[in-house]
Amino acid sequence: MNAGPEGETPKAFPNNTYFLLNTLPDSCIYAKEVCDEMGIPALIVSSFLEGESRDAGTFFASIAREIQTYGNPIKPPCVLLSSGEVTTLINDSSVIKGHGGPGQEMTVSFAITAAKTDGACLLSIDSEGTDGTAKVAGGITDSTSFNAAAQKGISLYQALREHSCFEALDSIGSAIFTGNTGTNLCDLNILYVPAPKGAK
Repeated sequence: MNAGPEGETPKAFPNNTYFLLNTLPDSCIYAKEVCDEMGIPALIVSSFLEGESRDAGTFFASIAREIQTYGNPIKPPCVLLSSGEVTTLINDSSVIKGHGGPGQEMTVSFAITAAKTDGACLLSIDSEGTDGTAKVAGGITDSTSFNAAAQKGISLYQALREHSCFEALDSIGSAIFTGNTGTNLCDLNILYVPAPKGAK
């Protein structure tokens, strides 16, 4: 198809003014300011988080255990912040049995490993208010979520395999609904790690 000058993509807008309201790191920066105001030590881990969502969840659960056990890279109680865009690879759509998205899969994966770290909690939300195919922004799980799901007869391993993390999270009250936020700064992840019981 041939198009004349009127069909060309505009190359310049000389009579327009643009304003950049927020940038990708801003969600972490503002979250850290809130932590500072609350007196909770906070560390921004990355504003460029990428990779498979379930791997990221396992990684953050492992970091939470390291923090609580050995105080690395920051002593508990503390908050770790990250933003970016994790993804979920689906090679075979026939295995899909429900709904979900990368943030939800990240928190479900976190819950499996975080059962070893008392009180550790991860929130992962899509800043625009919609995560994947679900109507929710993301999820929040902690060290008790794996057992809470099991008590309801729900396998978090199966939820990951079948990409039905929304249904699993919703059943234990761990799905996060914000509605449309009118902005998009990718995903925001907040990991809280308390000091171990009995610590002074």
